[in-house]
Amino acid sequence: MPPRPRLPSSRADPVLAATLGHDERTGVSPRHLPGPEGLAKSTAAKQTALDWITANESTITALGDDVWQHAELSLREGKSSRAHARLLQDNGSIVKWGSADLPTAFVAAYGTEGPVIGFNAEYDALPGLSQKKGVGSHDPLVYNYDAYGPTYGAGHGDAHNCLGAGGTAAAIAVARAIMTNGLKATVKLFGSAVISATFTFLGASGHGGTPLGNKSGLDGALLMATMSEYLREKNVAPSGRFHYAIINGGGAPNVTPDMCSIWFFVREGSRRVPKWFTTRSWSAARRPRRPARPAWCTSSTPRRGTCWRTRPGPNC
Repeated sequence: MPPRPRLPSSRADPVLAATLGHDERTGVSPRHLPGPEGLAKSTAAKQTALDWITANESTITALGDDVWQHAELSLREGKSSRAHARLLQDNGSIVKWGSADLPTAFVAAYGTEGPVIGFNAEYDALPGLSQKKGVGSHDPLVYNYDAYGPTYGAGHGDAHNCLGAGGTAAAIAVARAIMTNGLKATVKLFGSAVISATFTFLGASGHGGTPLGNKSGLDGALLMATMSEYLREKNVAPSGRFHYAIINGGGAPNVTPDMCSIWFFVREGSRRVPKWFTTRSWSAARRPRRPARPAWCTSSTPRRGTCWRTRPGPNC
């Protein structure tokens, strides 16, 4: 039997087409890539930054461990954000809280002259991923017993404890290099987020044995999820992502939930696409005969956070 013809990766995988597909078309192979040229040479400033990292390795690691233990969810990272802010302040940065009106977000700045060098620090944990540090098997730090629906606490499944510690340490090291070597530059460290919104559907609770007159908030959230999938199918490019979770869908099968929320994250490489998606989603949630209307609910849509390619400016 003749071998099965192999599809080019640019046809078989649209995501890969945006990356390796270009290499295939131009005849570039990862096996024969030339080595990098023109790398920055060693300087006294660079050595100052590296020396600070080496001398403070235990402090940086302790920050990551501290944030791991706190394991706080997004927009609730009170202890984690303060741990970062303290280390930055102890090393000469000025911290301003409440970026984009988010209580656990801040901008830490060192210097006021020259070009601005930006760093990012994230320190939020993810729900359900609680884990004791240093253990290679599943061993949650927090377990919430419930006979009907046990859950685990939050945890750093995407290593934001390390990402944040690394960004904070890098910002301090560069600031130290600027100060020690008499350079003119400004260092700013700030957080980043995705476009995030929560749609809450309000109905009327009641026993499932006599459901007439009940209005299920869960029905509205499920209809919202179904409508968003039609947007995903035909309007979201391979570079884009949106995720949702129903965060309070009721307590028992035989009780109609009167309140239910569905939480969305939107990620994209272009600002236009997530803006379009959120506009369409909010429109779908609010207009008559959309998710709330068939479920006989009302809906509200508080935006939880939006951040897009934050550039330092007068208000940063």
